[in-house]
Amino acid sequence: MRTKKLIASAVAVATLGAGGLTVATVNPMGGVGAQETPPTVAASGATAEKRGEARGRGGRAVDEVLEGLVADKTLTEAQAEVVKAGLKEEEEEVGDRHRRRAARRKQAIRIAAEAIGVSGRDLLAELKEGTSIAAVAEANDVEPQVVIDALVADASAHIDEAVAEEKLDADRAAKLEERLPEAMTKLVDLERTRK
Repeated sequence: MRTKKLIASAVAVATLGAGGLTVATVNPMGGVGAQETPPTVAASGATAEKRGEARGRGGRAVDEVLEGLVADKTLTEAQAEVVKAGLKEEEEEVGDRHRRRAARRKQAIRIAAEAIGVSGRDLLAELKEGTSIAAVAEANDVEPQVVIDALVADASAHIDEAVAEEKLDADRAAKLEERLPEAMTKLVDLERTRK
């Protein structure tokens, strides 16, 4: 929640700064105006040497806006560092989510291709052309339900593993497993539009 507030503050600051508007008071710590460094920020070791650590798209623009707000004493140095740290943390979390999603997509392609009896590359090529997994299965004399069952079994195994490792509680796992058949049916029937 705190990270989202910091990001919202940084986006507002960047938007206002980039638009050439003068911001009288913006404080990601929740108050108004520049304040003394909160104890949690001081203890974190936030320093002026950490300028420029915000990465990703628009990182330099955010750094420049934050520097301007520090220069005109709208924010303290420590508050600017907290915003940068929050942005960096969110960027890392987003990157992790993207990597996990990519791994799940790759796994689904592999499972579906095995169930159909084609290579993953061939299935992926068909999907890029806009063909659904169901259509590829039928073209290879395989019932789409066979592919759905294989995908459900694989996803269910991953859910069971997460429960065993205490990464997921049993109630949530049961709800996810209940939705698997419908979700995998949608995936198998999905026709991707060509770009």
